[in-house]
Order: sequence, then structure tokens, then C-alpha cells
Amino acid sequence: TSGGNSSIKVAVVDTGVAYEDYDPVGAENYVKAPDFASTNFASGYDFVNSDNHPNDDHGHGTAIASMIAESTNNSLGGASLAYNVTIMPIKVCSSLGTCSDYNIASGINYARSNGAKVINLSLGGLDYSPVMQASIDAAWKAGVVVVAATGNDGIGTVQYPGRGSHVIGVGATTSSDSRSSFSNYGSGLDIVAPGSNLVYQKLLCVNQDCSSFSYGYISGTSMSTALVSATAALAYGKAGNVGAAEISDSVLKNTVDLGAIGYDTIFGYGLLKASLAEQNVAVVSKPFGVIKNDSSDYNFYTYNVPKKVEVRGIIGADYWNISGGNNVVASTEIKVGGVSKVGVIKNERGDYNFYLYNFPIGTQSTTRIAADYWNIPKGNNVVGIAGVDVNGDGNDEIAVMKNEKGDYNLYVYSAPVGTQAASLIGVDYWSIPTG
Repeated sequence: TSGGNSSIKVAVVDTGVAYEDYDPVGAENYVKAPDFASTNFASGYDFVNSDNHPNDDHGHGTAIASMIAESTNNSLGGASLAYNVTIMPIKVCSSLGTCSDYNIASGINYARSNGAKVINLSLGGLDYSPVMQASIDAAWKAGVVVVAATGNDGIGTVQYPGRGSHVIGVGATTSSDSRSSFSNYGSGLDIVAPGSNLVYQKLLCVNQDCSSFSYGYISGTSMSTALVSATAALAYGKAGNVGAAEISDSVLKNTVDLGAIGYDTIFGYGLLKASLAEQNVAVVSKPFGVIKNDSSDYNFYTYNVPKKVEVRGIIGADYWNISGGNNVVASTEIKVGGVSKVGVIKNERGDYNFYLYNFPIGTQSTTRIAADYWNIPKGNNVVGIAGVDVNGDGNDEIAVMKNEKGDYNLYVYSAPVGTQAASLIGVDYWSIPTG
């Protein structure tokens, strides 16, 4: 991975983090963990002791922060996914590891109010919490991705907040990509990530002295959650100004499918693939290329896709059964599990919805026909794809679907110089009349 962007803050809402040297009179002695020497930190808060020093007196929060952004390429311990992002330590759990709903909710609100883009909740319980859910909903609305663990009971019930609305619920897998025996599963599980026998930075507190560090192996859905949070942070750094829904979609759709085909309650949408999620998130905000028949003269336009589009599954070859009269545009700038899909917007009785389809095997492809493109006869059902270097010559081509007497074929053309393009028209796209 790229390591991320320091402008992206990830809130670790946990037992605190060993992020500073701090030795107040008559209290515990805290030391910054050695593998945080180059890690970026933002100001946090301690909701247990009500002060501005959210140091770790348990060890769990330090392990989580290490998974997300410990210093990397320094010959110490392990490597993290998002080593360039900024950690915001927020202590809501005591030295015994117990956490109140009120403190957790307060921690979430603090993270949202202070610029966090991702909130890691490697914690949970069986009971629903309305006060916690209200804080999560507010975070989501503000564009913050919330990631939480499913739990380590090995049962078919996902803990809360992992199963809650506006939360990515994370389970754990082994090195052989099977479900970790301790990992909770069931409704509310969204994704799985490695969580068995991972190297971590271990903090040990003895007699109010939290200065002992070592490395060891740790297992748990808490660790898996940290990896997903790190990936969401990478995606945010790559995508720029997008919302929580876009980042969540990128994380959940750029996975490796495990178990039953598609979503299932054992592996969710699949196994985390950090590199894919980071690379492909920006396509959410890229424009669609549209070929329009303007009074028999075909012109090429680009439109932004509003964030409210409805996303529905991978329908595959059904794409070819789109009925005549639907207003259809397409783009291959979307990948699911590393496989290019066709993004299609359909006018369904005036309600525009967004679908993803597979390219059918065996479609015809002829490269660089260039100006012949403009001779497509009126009446063909044509959709356009922009920004795809199909033949590897370094130039983007336009891909066109043509209805040749009911048989849809895919052609690729080089765009002639001087084509009309009205860029970034945004929501005006939705005013295109049916047909």
C-alpha cells in the first residue's frame, strides 16, 4: 500500500494508546511505544479519567494502533498498512478493559467533532445501545466511516456495535482464509480480515509503570477490525472528498469472495484486499461517459454521478436484456474483487438506478476504428465508456456497445480529436429525457 495520507485521522476508541512520554506526580508512568517513533498522532481525550492524556494502561488500544499505523520500514516488529495516517487516541475503556456505552458514545462524538475520517471500535457486547447508535449515525452523516468487531465468542451472533447500522462489522480469518474459530458470524457481518496469530506491539503495565514493551502474536476480531480501519483510511487518502458510503462501498466490494458465491453470513462480502480498496475507491466520483444522439449527430459528454445513486449487485449477462427505450450509460471504471465491471444507469419509469454487470465472455472487440465511430447509424442502442486504455498504447479509448439486430457487441474506438465534451454537468444528468 501507499501508507496513506497524514491528513487522514483514524480515531482509536479503546483503552488509550502509548503515544507519549508522560509521568505525572503520584500517577502512572507512561512511555511512548518504540514502534510509534515515526507515527503521526493527533490530540485525543481520556473519557475514563477526564483529561487530555489518553494513555494506555491496559495494552489493547496500543495493539490496535500498531496494526493501523505503527512505524514501518524501521527493522522493528511488524509493518502496518496505513503507516502515514494520523492516529487520534481516545480512551473510553478502563485498565480492566471495561467500557461504558456513554464513554464509547462520547468518544465517537469527540472523534467526529475533531476531524476523524475513520473510527475504530475494536470492542462490543451483545446488547444494543441507543446512545451509541445515535453517535454512530451522526458520524456517518458527517462522512466518518465506523468499523467495529463482530466478537470473539465463536457464535452465530454478531456483537453490537458491529451489527449496527452505519457500521462495517468485521470478522476474522486464519492464514488459510478459513473463519477463525473464535470469530462471531451471522447477520451484521460485513467483511473478514486476517485475525489469527498476528505480530503486534505489546505493552505491559506493572505497578503503575507502563513502560515495558515487547513483540508477540495476537488473535482476535479486534485486530481484523484495525486492518479494515487502516484500509478505509487508505481509501479516504486516495479518494479525497467523498462520503462514508463511498469509502464503505470500496472496502466491501474490493474483496476476495470466500465461501458461498456473493454475500454470506460466514465471510460477509469477502476477505479484505487493502490494495484493491485503495486503488479503486476514486472511481466512485469519476464521471460517466455518455454517447448521445443529438439530431443524428453523435456527441460525447461526461457527467458526474450523484452520490445518491442506488447500487444493486452483479447481475452479469442479464445486462444484455435491457429493454429498448431505457436510457443507458456505462463505464468500466468500477472494479469488484479486482475484476472490471460495467456500471449501468437505467431509467426505470423515471427513477434512475445504478447497476453493476459482468462483461459476458466472448464479446467482440475491434480496436482503433477511430472516425468510423461517428458513422453509427441512428437507432442503434449505444452506450459509451470513457477513460479506458484498452490496447495499452497509453491513450484512452471509447468503448461502445452496439445493438446489431438484437446482438449486443462491444467495440473499442480511439476518440477523434475535436469531439464535443461538456464536462462535470453533475445532477443535470438526471434531467435527460427518457429515450
